[in-house]
Amino acid sequence: MSMSLGEICSDLLSRYTARQWLDLTFDGFRVRVRSNAEALIGELGKVYAGYVDTHHGEFVTIVAIEGPAPEPPCALRPQPPSPGKTRIKEAFLDLPDGRIATRIGTGMMFLFGQGRHVVVGPCLAQQNRVVDFINSRYCQWRVANGAVLFHVAGLELDGRGVALAGFPGRGKSTLALHLMNHGGRFVTNDRALVCRNQNDVIMHGVPKAPRVNPGTLLTNQSLAHMLAAKNRAEYEALPMAQLWEVESKYDVDVTRCFGQGRQLQHCSLDALVILNWRPASGIARISEIDLHNRNDLWSTFTKRLGLFCDPDPKRNTFTEDMDRYLSLLDIGRAFEITGGVDFEAAVDACMNL
Repeated sequence: MSMSLGEICSDLLSRYTARQWLDLTFDGFRVRVRSNAEALIGELGKVYAGYVDTHHGEFVTIVAIEGPAPEPPCALRPQPPSPGKTRIKEAFLDLPDGRIATRIGTGMMFLFGQGRHVVVGPCLAQQNRVVDFINSRYCQWRVANGAVLFHVAGLELDGRGVALAGFPGRGKSTLALHLMNHGGRFVTNDRALVCRNQNDVIMHGVPKAPRVNPGTLLTNQSLAHMLAAKNRAEYEALPMAQLWEVESKYDVDVTRCFGQGRQLQHCSLDALVILNWRPASGIARISEIDLHNRNDLWSTFTKRLGLFCDPDPKRNTFTEDMDRYLSLLDIGRAFEITGGVDFEAAVDACMNL
C-alpha cells in the first residue's frame, strides 16, 4: 500500500531535527523556514535580508532538509515543458493529501499539501531551488486571496507603476535595471501578483534578485563592478549579436547597486510595456495598444502558477481566464515597443509615458 504525503513527511521529520529557523514576512505573508542545516539558514538570511522579521501571530512553516530525498511511493510523471521549451525539467506525483515534485537532475524533492511544505535534498548546493519553493508558497497564498500571476518585471517611476513584459529573452529585466538609473524603484524581476484594491490596481513583487546576462552588466554603469576585469575584456570582445546570446546569469543586489530605499514590495500598476523588438531590426518604436485586440501578445504577460501550486482544487484558485487579466489592465495603459533593440530609446519612452 502506497504511503500518504503525511506519512512521508512524518517519517522525514522524525529522522532529521530542524532546530534552526528564519522568520520572514513578504508583504503580509509570514513564513518560518526551519532546517537541520545552520549554513542554509545563514545563506537564506542573506538572500532575504530585507524580509527578515520576528513573527507576532500565525505563520506558514516550511521545512528545508539537507539530506538525501526518499524514494517516492511510485513512479513520478514527467511535467510537460512550457510552450517553446523542449527539455523536461520536472516530474510529479499527486497523492490524496498533496503532491510530490522533483527537479530532475538536482536531487531535490518537494512535498506539499494540506498545510505541509517540505523540501529535501542537497539544499545548500541547490539554494536557488529552495528560494523558488519558498516564493511559490507566497505566490499561492496571494493568488488564493484574489491576485493574478503576471509574467513581468515591475518598478515604480515617479510614483507610477510600470510592468515590463516581453517574449523570452527580449530584455525586460535589463530595461528595468536601466530605468533604475533614472530614479526608478524596483518591485519585481520576473513575476508579479496583481490585484484590485478599491479603485486601484496593485502590483506585488516576488522577493528574488534580478538575474541578468553579461551584456546587461556591460551596458549599465551601476552594475559595472559585478564583472571581473578578465571577464569584462572577454565579453567586450564579442560582437553584440553574439553577446546577446550569452547565457551566464548574475544576481543583482538592488540595494548594493542602487542604494537604500530603492526597492519596494508593491506599488500601483499604471502601465504595461511589452517588448516585441528584435536585434538589428531598425529603429525602436513605441505605440499605445488595445490589449483586447492583441491576443498575439497575451502570452507575454500571462503566467501559470505551475507544478508547485497546491493540487487541492479548494485551495488552488488560479485561473487563466483572460477577462481577469484584461480587467486589471483596463485601469491603466498598454504599450508595445517594436523595431530594433534600443534600451536608451526604451528608457526615454518609459520615462515619458
